[in-house]
Amino acid sequence: MDEDGDLWDLSSYHQDVQDAYNTLRSAVPALGPFRRLETSSSDVHQSALASLQILMSCYQPFFIDFVTDNYGTASLMNHGRRTSASTGMTQMINPLLTLATRLKVELRKAQKWAEELKESQGLEATTLEVEEREVRENRSKEELHESDLSLPTSPPSLPRQRGSEAFPSKRASMDHHSSEINKKLRSAFKSTAHERPTRPSLLPATPSSSSLYPSTISTASSTSTSTASLEAPITCSTESTLDPSLDSPSKTTCTLRAAPLDNRVLRVTSQNGYQAMLNKRGVRFHVQWELERLIGRNEGLSWSHFTPEDFIPLCGPVTNAAKHVEDVLLRVVERKNGTSLPRGDEEWLSSDRQISGKNARMLQEVEREEASIVAGDLKGVGNDSIDWPFGGKINYTVAVVPQIAKIDSFDHLRTKADRTNSADKRRQAFAASTRSACPIDTSDNPLGPHAASNTSPSDLSSSFKFQLRAPSMPGKSHRLARRFGSRRVITFKVKDCLPKYRDQVVNLFVGRVFVVFGRPYRAIWAPADGDTIFGIETPDEGPEILKSYLRVEPTMPSFDEMFARVNDLHQKPNQAMAKWASRPQILFSDSVPAARVHPSAIAVVPDIVTSEAKVAGDAKTEQILTDGCGLMSESLALRIFRHPSLQLTTGRPSVVQMRLGGSKGLLAIMSPAQAVQYPGKEVILRESMVKALSAPPYIDDPSLHFVDVLRCDSLRIGTTLSSEAIIAMAHGGVPSSVFLKMAEDGLNALRDDFLPRRLVGETEDDVLVRIHAACFRRGGVGTDRKKRLARAQGLSARVAGVVKSRSEEGQDEDDAEDYMTVTPSKRFDVDPVSGQPGGIAESLMEAVAAGFHPSESAYTGSKLHHLVDMLSSKMVREFKIPVDQSLSAFIIPDTSGVLAPDELYISFSGTGPVDPETQCPIQHLEGPCLAFRSPCKLPTDVRKFKAVWKQDLAHLKDCIVLSANASLCKRSPASYLGGGDYDGDTVQLFWGKELVDRFSNADDSFADVPEWFGEGEFH
Repeated sequence: MDEDGDLWDLSSYHQDVQDAYNTLRSAVPALGPFRRLETSSSDVHQSALASLQILMSCYQPFFIDFVTDNYGTASLMNHGRRTSASTGMTQMINPLLTLATRLKVELRKAQKWAEELKESQGLEATTLEVEEREVRENRSKEELHESDLSLPTSPPSLPRQRGSEAFPSKRASMDHHSSEINKKLRSAFKSTAHERPTRPSLLPATPSSSSLYPSTISTASSTSTSTASLEAPITCSTESTLDPSLDSPSKTTCTLRAAPLDNRVLRVTSQNGYQAMLNKRGVRFHVQWELERLIGRNEGLSWSHFTPEDFIPLCGPVTNAAKHVEDVLLRVVERKNGTSLPRGDEEWLSSDRQISGKNARMLQEVEREEASIVAGDLKGVGNDSIDWPFGGKINYTVAVVPQIAKIDSFDHLRTKADRTNSADKRRQAFAASTRSACPIDTSDNPLGPHAASNTSPSDLSSSFKFQLRAPSMPGKSHRLARRFGSRRVITFKVKDCLPKYRDQVVNLFVGRVFVVFGRPYRAIWAPADGDTIFGIETPDEGPEILKSYLRVEPTMPSFDEMFARVNDLHQKPNQAMAKWASRPQILFSDSVPAARVHPSAIAVVPDIVTSEAKVAGDAKTEQILTDGCGLMSESLALRIFRHPSLQLTTGRPSVVQMRLGGSKGLLAIMSPAQAVQYPGKEVILRESMVKALSAPPYIDDPSLHFVDVLRCDSLRIGTTLSSEAIIAMAHGGVPSSVFLKMAEDGLNALRDDFLPRRLVGETEDDVLVRIHAACFRRGGVGTDRKKRLARAQGLSARVAGVVKSRSEEGQDEDDAEDYMTVTPSKRFDVDPVSGQPGGIAESLMEAVAAGFHPSESAYTGSKLHHLVDMLSSKMVREFKIPVDQSLSAFIIPDTSGVLAPDELYISFSGTGPVDPETQCPIQHLEGPCLAFRSPCKLPTDVRKFKAVWKQDLAHLKDCIVLSANASLCKRSPASYLGGGDYDGDTVQLFWGKELVDRFSNADDSFADVPEWFGEGEFH
C-alpha cells in the first residue's frame, strides 16, 4: 500500500461522505470507483478524482453540499426538465468533463474561503506554512497530472503526517493530530489574547468540552478571542452592565433563529485597520461616520491611505474635531496623488473654517449625548435643563442599495437557508464520528468547513451595498434613542429596493449582526408598509466586533433583555403573539419627554363598560366606553405646557396623546371632582391603555416614568369632505345635488381668491393683497413656515401639530383631512443659495408681495396657473370638497356621565369657527351635526349627534367629548365611527344645514359584527 493509501480507501471515510460519492457515481457512471488511476488514464478523469480526494479529505461539508446541489434527486429532476427542451449539442457534452469542471470551481471556492478565514483569524504565518507544506508534500507524491489544479491554501481540517506514521490507527490518528493542532494554536494565540469583560457570545460554544480552538479577531491594536461555536443558533444572555443602579434579573437565555451559516455577520462600514486605535484615542463615533461617508464618495480612497498622525486633529470633542475632517481628508488625497506640499503639523489645518448654525447645533447635541453616554447619567432620557432637555435627536442613516445586476444570484440564499437544518445535522455527525480514519473535521475547528459563517458573505455583499448618509437632526426623538443614545440606534433605509426584492431584504436582516465601526447592531423593528428598519447596538461577539470601547462606556443590554424592558411575556402571558411582536413600536414614536411622574403618582383603574357587559362579566371592545383614554392632573398639564420643546399657543392642553412606559393613548385633564377623587395622583391609566409591562428588575428605569407627548394640538377649523363620506351621507338621505352645489361653490371660491383681475370694489393693490392671503391660507404657506421654524429649533414638527402623519399604533391617516394645501413635494425649506422657497405657493406669495402682478409678470403668472391647477385638481379628480363649517379634533369619553349617547360637547380655547350669519367667532358648538372618521365604509360610519353645552365639561377645550354613560350606552359612540376608540383617533364634524337637516342615522345593526363572521374565518 502507498504511504497515503488510506486516502484512496472509500471505506475509511465518514458514512455520509461514502453515500455522497455513491450518489455522484450513480449520476456520472464514467467516474467509476474511488481509486488511484493509472498514468495512462485520461487527464479529465485524473483531474476529477484529484479534486474529489481533496474535497473529501479536507472539505467534507463542501463536498456533500456540492453533490446535493448538483446531483441530488431534486437537482437531477430539474436538470431533466431543462435538457428535455435543449438542443442535441447539450446531450453530447462529456458528463465527466462537466463534473471535473464543476469540481474545480467548488474547490476554488473552498480554497478562497480558507484563505479569507486565515487572514481574518490572524494566525501566525509559520503555523499555517508548516501545515500547508505537509499537505503539499503528501500531494506531490501522487503521480497525477494536476498542473492545472490548485491545492488548498489553508491547512486541512486535521493535517496528515508522512511516511509509515501517517495513520497508525483510525481513532488514535484523529486524537493525535487534534492534540498537535491544539498545542500550535494555543501557543499562537497565547501572546495576543487579553482579558476582557464576560460578554454574551454571538455564536456560543457547544456543550462539548473538547472545544479547544478559539476564534481570534485581530485589529491594528487589539485582538479579541472567542471560543464560540459557529453552528449553534444565536443566543444572548440577559446579563448587562448598562445601569449599575438597576438590579440584574436572574440570568436567562433566549435562543433566536440562526441565520445561514455562511453569512451571519455583515460589515456595513469598510475594513479599517485603525478602528481600535480610533476608539482608544477618543475619535468620536460621529467623526468616524463622517470620515467613512466622505471616503466612500472619493473613488480609490480607503483607510489604508491614512497614517496614525492624520487622526491627531480628530481626537477629542466633536465640536472641534468636525472642523478638521475635510482638512484631514484633503491632506490624505494630496499625499495619495503626490501633490502635497511640505508643511508644518499645523499649517495644513484651516483654523478659520466655520460651521453653519444648523450643523453647529447638531455637533453640540452630539457632544452632549456623548458625555451623557460615557457618564451613564441618563440625562438624555429627560431633565429639567432649558438648553438640553432631552437627547435622541441625531439620526444616523444607512441606505441599503441593491446591486441589480447581481441581486438575482441572491435568490439562492433562501434555498441555502432551507438546507441549514440538514447541513447542521451532517456537520454534527462529522464532529461526533469515530468510525473514520480519514481526516474528519471536528465541530470546534476554526479552520474547518463549518467555520464559513465567520467569513464575509460574498453573495450578500455583492447583492446589496451600504451607503452612509450624512447625520441629521430633523427634530424627531424617540424613547429608545433617548435611553441609550442616538448613535446606538441606526436607521436602515430600504426605499431604493424594489418591491420584488423585498424578500431578499428580509433575508438580509433576519438573524444577522451588522458591524459598524466594530460595533454590532441588530434589526429590532420595522414599521409596517414602511421603508425603514431600526437597528439597535447589542453586546454580541463575533468576527470584526471590537470591545475596546467598553472601557469608557456602559455596555448595551442583550437582545432578549431589550424586549424584557419593553414587554415581558411573563407579566402579560395571555397576549397574542402578534400583539407582543408589535409592542416595540412604542419605543419609536416621535415624542417629547415632557414630564417625569413618580410611580406612586400613577394609578391604574378599570375601564367604564356598558351595564350589559358588566353583568356578563366580559366586555367586548365596542362595549368599553373609555377605551384608550385616561386622566391627568392640572399640575401635570401645566408642566407639559411649560416644557421648552412644546410651543403651545392656546394655553395648557386639555388632552395629550402620550406614551408612559408600556401604556399608550390619551390623557384628558381631570375635572375638579375627579381631582378630589384621586388625591395625589397625576396620571390615571385605564386598563385598556396598558399594552405592555416591563420585567420587575427594570420597573425603576427612568425612561419608563416620563410622559412622552406625541401630540397636544389636534383642533383644525375647516376640513374637506371626501368621497367615502359623501357615499355614506348620500345613503343617509343627503341629495346628490347638495354635493354638486358644494363642489361648484368651492371652485367658484377658488377662482375668486386667485383671480388676477379686480373684483367689484377692489383696487390693483387689493388684488395683490387678496392673492397673497389666498396663498397663505389655501397653499399651506403657514404650515410650511411652522415646519421650517420647528426644524431650525430642533423641535418635532409632529409634536408641534404642524405635521399629521400615520400613526404606527393604529391611528389611521385621515385622507379627508387634507386641508386643500399644496404638497407637490416635501421641500418646504428655503434654498440656501438663491433664497427661493421650495413650495410653489410660498414662492408665488413672495413674488406678489414684491409687487410682481400675475397679469404683468410671466413668472408670477406661471406660478399662479400651476397653483390653481393643483388645487382645482384636488377638488375635481380626488373629489375633496372644502367645507368652512367643519372641524376635526381628538375624541375623548365623558367620564362624568353627563352626556346622552346621541350628544357631544366641544368648546374652544381660542378663536373658534365663524358663525356664517353673524360673522362672529363662536365659543362652543350647539345644534345638530354630522361626525365621521376615516376609514368610512359602512352606513353607520357617518352619524348625527347633537352638540350641547355642559358646565361640568367646561374644563375640556378643543376636543370632542362623547358619551360614556354606562347605563344609557349600548356600545361606545366612537365604535360607530369606523370602529374608533379614544387612543388618539380624530373625528370630523360638519354642521352645515344643507348636510345635517336631510341626514338620518342608519340602523345600528350595520355596525354589528354578523354572527357568521367569527374567528374561524381567519383560520
